[in-house]
Amino acid sequence: MKNGKKKILISGGLGFVGKHLTCYLLEQGHELTLVDNLSGSDCDTNRIEALRQKCRVFVMNFLDFKSTETFDEVYHLASPVGAIGILKSSGRISKEIVDLAVKASEIALENNAKLMYISSSEVYYASEVQEEESNILLTIHQGARIEYAMGKYAGEISVRNFGLHQGLKYNICRPFNLIGKDQSSKLGFVVPRFIESCRQNTSLEVFHDGQQVRSFCHIDDFLEGLVSLQNSELVGETINLGNIKNKTTILELAYLIIELTGSTAAISFVNPSLKYGKLYMEGGEKIANTKKANSLLGYEPKIELREAIQKIIS
Repeated sequence: MKNGKKKILISGGLGFVGKHLTCYLLEQGHELTLVDNLSGSDCDTNRIEALRQKCRVFVMNFLDFKSTETFDEVYHLASPVGAIGILKSSGRISKEIVDLAVKASEIALENNAKLMYISSSEVYYASEVQEEESNILLTIHQGARIEYAMGKYAGEISVRNFGLHQGLKYNICRPFNLIGKDQSSKLGFVVPRFIESCRQNTSLEVFHDGQQVRSFCHIDDFLEGLVSLQNSELVGETINLGNIKNKTTILELAYLIIELTGSTAAISFVNPSLKYGKLYMEGGEKIANTKKANSLLGYEPKIELREAIQKIIS
């Protein structure tokens, strides 16, 4: 690190979170290297070339990445993603997630860099208590989403074991239902899916009865917490980041987006397993408990749900 300017590697740097994180860190003057295979990204050639004017960009599988550069920090975001996006990798999801986590850990160790491992709130799946030190309860034995959840949790364990065995400096973040511009509806994310339907005036497909509970967090609030954690002296911590104040049901969310877009689109109730196949699974209820982040980082998300949706559709 020179004059406060860090050399930072971001795996999955062209995905939804990666693109926003890249802009955030570039504004702080850091030198970035992005690696992404575009499996979860809609970045086109023009956007990639524009980014190459500001940082190093490698369009490739992160597992194949080799660099002669040195890094001060590694943000590991590369992963299969999205309730629909992960379906095509069923049976290989967990292995891919763990292999990528090992790769990120090895690069961080080689560079004596601090690793930020981006896990997922999906690890809580059926757990009523969604606190970082609580026991994880996984009650389902098949399906893509549970494989994803177990893969993310196994990735966490791998990272922690690198810390215990080889002195890896790391922290783990579990995001809760992030939303913002440039999120893909094709991967199954509900907010862009609903907004797209409203703009096309086609029916908003609400899965089952729409009573699933989520707490949505705008990407700007999330990045404040994420970078604060990475910049802190904390090591070996697992932190939830989200916004419990934005707790809502999916049906309530659908009505809100219809209102804010001024659409006349209707709502239809759909069984997603009939549409996407038996490997599709609904997630457990996800309500962001961020007491630990508040205590250790002073984390206080500010953007309420209505404002967050308005930012996306504006």
